[in-house]
Amino acid sequence: MQMKSTADEKPTRPMSDEHFDFSHAAPLRKSYIIASSARSGSTYLARSLAQTGLLGAPSEVFNSATNQMQALMSRFEAFSHADYVAKLIAHRTSRNGVFGTKAHFHQFEAFLKKYPALLEVLAPITYIYIDRRDKVAQAVSMAKALQMDQWSSQWRGSSRPTLQYDRELIAKSMSEVELQDARWLRWFELHGITPFRVTYEDLIADPAAIVRSVVERLGVQDDEPDDLNIPAVEKQGDDTNQEWIERFVREARADAEGRSVAAAGDGSHSSTGKGDFFDRYDGFIKRLPEGTNSATGFVGAIRLRRRYDALIAQNRALFGNARVLDFISLDGFWSLAALDAGATHVLAVETSRRAVEAATTNFVDLGIDPESYRFINSKIFAALERFAPEQFDVILCKGFV
Repeated sequence: MQMKSTADEKPTRPMSDEHFDFSHAAPLRKSYIIASSARSGSTYLARSLAQTGLLGAPSEVFNSATNQMQALMSRFEAFSHADYVAKLIAHRTSRNGVFGTKAHFHQFEAFLKKYPALLEVLAPITYIYIDRRDKVAQAVSMAKALQMDQWSSQWRGSSRPTLQYDRELIAKSMSEVELQDARWLRWFELHGITPFRVTYEDLIADPAAIVRSVVERLGVQDDEPDDLNIPAVEKQGDDTNQEWIERFVREARADAEGRSVAAAGDGSHSSTGKGDFFDRYDGFIKRLPEGTNSATGFVGAIRLRRRYDALIAQNRALFGNARVLDFISLDGFWSLAALDAGATHVLAVETSRRAVEAATTNFVDLGIDPESYRFINSKIFAALERFAPEQFDVILCKGFV
C-alpha cells in the first residue's frame, strides 16, 4: 500500500467534481463511515484514506447544508435520495468494491430520516469514529473556522475577515463538538456498534500508521489500488490558535480559582472540615484517564469542576439520603460525588466491562463502604427494563440523555 502524494497540486477542485469519480463501475462489497465532529481531523483522514486508492473517495456526500451534495445530485441527475445513493455508489466505489463517506452526526441523522434504507444499502458498514482529545484546541479551531468561513484548505470563504478572540464563541464551539461526539457515542450504544477509534492527535503524529490500520481493518491491503489523484489538505492551525488556546485556558483557570475562593468564603464546601470534594479526592481525580492529562493541562479538571458545580454542588439537597442511579459511570467519579454529597446508595450502570472493573478498584482503594454502591456492566436500556418504578430518587445521565 502506498499513499499517493499530491502536496504540489493546488487543491482547487471541490470533492463533488467528476475528477474524483472512478472511471469504472464496481459492485459494492463493503463500506465505511467516518463518524466525526467539527474540526476533529476528519477531512484530513478522509483525504488520506482516499489517497491509498483502496478506500473509495470519502467526503461529506450526505450533508444537505453544503453545495457538495446539491452539486452531486444535480450532476448525477438523481431524482430521489435512493437514486442519489445508488449513483454515489456507482461513481465513488473503488475497483475493490469499497465505498466510503464521512459525516457529523446531525448530517447522518438528517439523511437517514430522509432515506431509512441507507444503512441496509451500504451494508456491511465499518464505522471509524474520530475525535480529538484536546477539546479546547478543537473549539478554538472551530471558532476560527466560523469567523473565517473556511473549513479546510480546499474551502475558502469569499472574504478574509479580521480574526478576533471571542471567548463566548470558543465556549459555544466546545459545547457543540462535545454534543456532536456524545450523539455519535449514544447512537453506537443504542445500536450495539463498536466503532474503530482514531484520535486526531494520533493521526497527526503518524498518519501512515493510522491509514495502514484502517486498510487492515477493512481487509483490503492486498487489493489492487485505483489511480485517483486526491488533493492534500493543508494544516489550518497557526500561532493564532495557540494564542487563543493559552488565553482561554488562563481565563478558565482564573474563573475556577475565583469560584473556589468564593465557595470557601461562604461555607459552601463539605461539612466534613476536610476541604471540598476535589481536595479530598485529589489523588483519584488526577488519575482519571481523560481531561486532566490533555495537552492544555488543567483544562479538563476545570471543566470537570464546572460540571460538578452544576450537577452536584448546586443540587446538594437532592442527594441527601437519596438512592441514585448513575448512567455511564466510567471510572466512578460521579458515583463518588453523589455519595460524598449524602446519597445512601448508588447503582452505577456502565457499558464497558473495563470501566466497571476500574471503578470497583478505585472505590476499594478509596475505602468506600461496599454496601453503599454497586457497579454493573450492562446496556443502558437492558438495565432499565430490570428497574422498578420509584426505585431511585435521583438519576445522573451525563452525556447520555
